[in-house]
Amino acid sequence: STTNFFMPLTALSIAPTDPSRRLVVNEPGTLWHAEDGGVNWTRSADPGPDAPYFAGSALEHSPDDPLVALVGGSGYSNPGIYRTSDGGQTWLPFASGLPRTHVYDIAWLRPGSQVAFAATESGPYRLDPATSTWEHIGGLTAPLTTYWSVETIPEIGVARFGTYGRGIWDWQQELVAEAGRCA
Repeated sequence: STTNFFMPLTALSIAPTDPSRRLVVNEPGTLWHAEDGGVNWTRSADPGPDAPYFAGSALEHSPDDPLVALVGGSGYSNPGIYRTSDGGQTWLPFASGLPRTHVYDIAWLRPGSQVAFAATESGPYRLDPATSTWEHIGGLTAPLTTYWSVETIPEIGVARFGTYGRGIWDWQQELVAEAGRCA
């Protein structure tokens, strides 16, 4: 059914390969989808966990498929990430490998890679697309703190995380040749 949101929105995503497909999550964690550029919104038939346990704070479409997206939020009483493969109509748990933690942000590495990253209360995580499992990528060098944000720099294969009080932390799987020096 199409209706008003009535609550503040906490996250919005527009599919990069089809801007008419949009997703939002509001304050209690209710998920909505639109196929017409956001003119008409429909509440997801299977929105994942009941509010107030989720309160989604991260929402990202796949860079390749406008029907696929991830949503992250509170994962203490339920999985911290859910996935849709039907444009937001239904959402299924997608948190294998994640501890019970809050997911603050999600980012995809680049089109074609199917690799995603999650910034969480428990550190930085990377989705292994071969196993659909999240793996901690902090190793021994990343700061032990909350990771609030993540963005990717696809040209050089970097995931850049923002932490709480410990600065910025870059993760890179492959070494990139030095491009030159700035004047």
